[in-house]
Amino acid sequence: MRHELFRQQRKMEVEGNLGREYVPVLHDLPQLAAIYVLCAQKAFNEQWAKNYKKPLDRVNGVFIDTDELVRKLSIDQTEREKLENDATIPLSFYNRSVQSSTSLNDLFMWFQVFIDVLLRMEHPETGREKLLGLCRKLYDGNLSETAILDQFETNYQSEMAIWWYTRGSCHSRILDKALRIQDLEILFYFHFFIADLYEQLKQDQKRFLDTSHDTNLYVYRCHVMSTKEFNQIKENVGEFLSINSFLSTSKNKTVALEFVKRYCSSVDLQPVLFQIEINTLLETKPYSDISHLSYSGGENKILIMLGTIFQIVNVTFDKEYQVWTVQLTMLSENDDEFKDLFDNYTKDMGAVNVGSLGSLLQEMDELDKAEIMYRKHLEIDPVEGAASYTNLGDLNNSRGRYDEALEILNIALNIQQNSSSDNHLAIATTFHNMGDAYQGKKEYKQALENYEQALTKYNTSSLPMNHPNIIEVKASISKVNDLMT
Repeated sequence: MRHELFRQQRKMEVEGNLGREYVPVLHDLPQLAAIYVLCAQKAFNEQWAKNYKKPLDRVNGVFIDTDELVRKLSIDQTEREKLENDATIPLSFYNRSVQSSTSLNDLFMWFQVFIDVLLRMEHPETGREKLLGLCRKLYDGNLSETAILDQFETNYQSEMAIWWYTRGSCHSRILDKALRIQDLEILFYFHFFIADLYEQLKQDQKRFLDTSHDTNLYVYRCHVMSTKEFNQIKENVGEFLSINSFLSTSKNKTVALEFVKRYCSSVDLQPVLFQIEINTLLETKPYSDISHLSYSGGENKILIMLGTIFQIVNVTFDKEYQVWTVQLTMLSENDDEFKDLFDNYTKDMGAVNVGSLGSLLQEMDELDKAEIMYRKHLEIDPVEGAASYTNLGDLNNSRGRYDEALEILNIALNIQQNSSSDNHLAIATTFHNMGDAYQGKKEYKQALENYEQALTKYNTSSLPMNHPNIIEVKASISKVNDLMT
């Protein structure tokens, strides 16, 4: 019971004549999110309240009007709930000190390739209709959001992407959440919008840099993150970090710190100030001062492209403001060390497309995400995506769904055998997977027939005799023969 009480967060309204006495005693209680003073002598009570003006101090105002207090409470609570809902910031890390491939390093690289593929995808006119359909379904019955979606349908243009994103309506909230939880299906709905944001940022970056006289730009972003995620940052000082969402920052550190004032102390959450150094002479992912492009206007707003890579320089605790400061430097797109790592990761992918992304996910044992990639590949390009049928069959073998695997693999085989191109290797792979499915079903005669077909096709392909696929299918033939005797 004590643990539950400790974690509950409260707001306190106090009368002015009691506030000066009680606030110093109660101010630092972890259960307390904010203090509001309601009084008849505003000027008098504002004097002692000035002692609580630091970003993490919890006196959120002195009021003489009850309606004004209620409005302030409502606004702050909405922002506080959003802060807590957004506590999971989508980060990924690449630790160069780890010699062998790790799942964290793989996920870091995979997301970089995923964003690259999204940006290069064709954007048919139906893309906007599909996105609107999704948003209307998710916000069915919400009249205010429906009205905004009607405006989006009528007025959206690619050069207004930043304006629409910063409006904070349902489509940007859906996108931000999809990025936080890496909902790949939802992100595909947004591919044209992400591409438009990228292009507008890229174009405006030229204007921004032409008018900027600073070689080194410093921007700030306060965030509340889980203790687990924060510990990952501390453990990876000196390594690479990717923030896998659009990052809104300020050139004004004080403005950034004000954001954390709405945070309530918790053992599970940590207030963090990202201090980002940008060398404006380097070629990086796009960023720009979007004050003139955003819905709400304002000054010194720097928006940074999702998937931008940083190096973690240092992590320190600011005793004055009671926040952790994470120093980051934005990495150049031409950084030699990272380019070598990236090229090494993608060298065996062949064509970099949605299907090959699925193969990478399958190797990482991310089977659900891999299936999404394969099915999206088939939707985008049914002919070139035929290999994804084979991959889906292999994926179902991994899940022990052998009948489903055979059904899909027969579709793949039919497409491949009716193709005019030289595709011995693709057909061999399909036969190989069919053999695995029949072996899983303990139908060894059919398994042997398919393995032998696979070996024949492998031998007429360009694969060397010591290729792992050939060695594996020979081993499978030997195993099935043993099982049949």
